Amino acid sequence: APDGSLFIAHYRGNGANPFTGVYEGTTNAYILHSDDNGETWQLRGYIPYKEPDEEHDAFAHLKSGFSEPNLAFMPDGSILCILRTCDVFRGAPEWGPTYLSRSEDNGYTWSKPEFFRDRGALPQLLQLDNGVTLAVITRPGIYVYASCDCGHTWTDVLEVCFASERP
Repeated sequence: APDGSLFIAHYRGNGANPFTGVYEGTTNAYILHSDDNGETWQLRGYIPYKEPDEEHDAFAHLKSGFSEPNLAFMPDGSILCILRTCDVFRGAPEWGPTYLSRSEDNGYTWSKPEFFRDRGALPQLLQLDNGVTLAVITRPGIYVYASCDCGHTWTDVLEVCFASERP
């Protein structure tokens, strides 16, 4: 983080909401924070998978939730999180849509995840020194997107590695 503390975005399936204890049965993102160089960690935030997005994903009802979350700290002070959806064990394709969520309060609360792209695995965010944010998603190719406004709008895709199936 800009203040030198550490953040980890992690995911876990079939758990309870860590703040309410209510069992949710989905895979959700957990944001962990350390202000002592990783000696101890505290749960900072939580991004639950709720209300499957049938509008953008015909297989949403087969998804167990969010996985592979990745964070980037934006120049405006917000934190952006990119999330993957997938569940081959329930009959969904190997890749599903990616979503973005934002925190305006240093990772304590997060916006409802919004659809980002129709596919992707291993999503990564990178904040460049010039203020540009890159989003990279894979499968069935490698796709790069850029944002000059802290992840509010994105360029068209730059397809780095072509897949046999075009998105």
